[in-house]
Amino acid sequence: MSRGLGWPVLLVMLAAWLQTTWLPSLPLGGEWPDLVLVVIVLTALAGGLDAGLAAALSGGLLLALAAPAGGLAFVLSRLLTALWLVSLRNRWSRDNLVVQVVAVMLGTLACELAFAALRPAVLQHADWATRVGCRVLLNAPLAPFVSWAVARLPIEEDGLAR
Repeated sequence: MSRGLGWPVLLVMLAAWLQTTWLPSLPLGGEWPDLVLVVIVLTALAGGLDAGLAAALSGGLLLALAAPAGGLAFVLSRLLTALWLVSLRNRWSRDNLVVQVVAVMLGTLACELAFAALRPAVLQHADWATRVGCRVLLNAPLAPFVSWAVARLPIEEDGLAR
C-alpha cells in the first residue's frame, strides 16, 4: 500500500464538508455538484489504484453516513467508478484538462448508473435522467480546480513518489 493515502482521504473529507454545508445553498436546476465524486474521479485518474480506492472508500462511507438511505450503494458505486477509471488511466493523458473534464463527466455518469443499479428505486423518479444529466454538467467545471488540488497531494503514483 502506498504512503500518503491520508491526503486523498483528507481532501475527500473537505469535499464532503463543502458538499453538505455550502453547495446545497447553490442549487442549479434543483441539483448541485457532487464534489466528493469529482475528487474520487480525479484522484483515481492521477494517483492510481491505492489513492483512488482510498478516496472512493472514504467518500462512499462519508456519504453513507450523511444519507443512510443510500448506504452501501454509495460505497459500492464509488468503488466501482474508481476501479473503472484506474483501468483507463494508462490509455489517457492524465495531465490534459480536456481528458480530466471528460473523465469527470464519464465518471459521474458511471457512478450514477452504478448507484441506480444498486438502488433501483431511484429509477422510479420521472426526472431521474434529467437529474443525472444536470449533475454531469455541474461536475464538469469543477475538474480544473479539483485537479489542481489533487496534483498537490503528496501521494505515490504507481509506486513513484511525486
